[in-house]
Amino acid sequence: MRRILYRVLLLGMVASHNLVYASNSAVAAKRIVSLAPSLTELVFAAGASKHLVAVSAFSDFPEEAKRLPQVADYAGINIEALVALKPDLVLVWDSGTRAADVARLREFRIRAEVIRVASLADVSTAIRQIGVLAGTSATAEAAATAFATRIARLDSAQQRKRRVTVFFELALRR
Repeated sequence: MRRILYRVLLLGMVASHNLVYASNSAVAAKRIVSLAPSLTELVFAAGASKHLVAVSAFSDFPEEAKRLPQVADYAGINIEALVALKPDLVLVWDSGTRAADVARLREFRIRAEVIRVASLADVSTAIRQIGVLAGTSATAEAAATAFATRIARLDSAQQRKRRVTVFFELALRR
């Protein structure tokens, strides 16, 4: 009987945590932290800069990003500084943020969304994803479409050029 009660309690805790997490996911973020310079740029592109409360080291573009507090660098996240800012969303770089750091954020019940950008096509997708998360979908859609259009034009222009088949780099040793 005790085991059954324990399982019911545990199931209830997990279900309520998932409901809280899911309901928070549907609300547009108002306090965003970016854990990679590239993600910081994408937040600005998505029109969500007004919601950005902190960034990672080397987030220096656009210029406004330099004025935000830095809560992460190559060594990891300053969890105390991040928690003190009370973010409702932390954007995490897929291949650059350690899984242990993401797990730590979630221990504090901080919503962490993983953004994956592995190709140029992923940039437009990431801008749209951030726009949805921040409630700036219209601005994000326009930016994503403009980016995809520029890439398509560049690709089209390159199709007419002769391909470079050899690359040679010369470096000086000191």
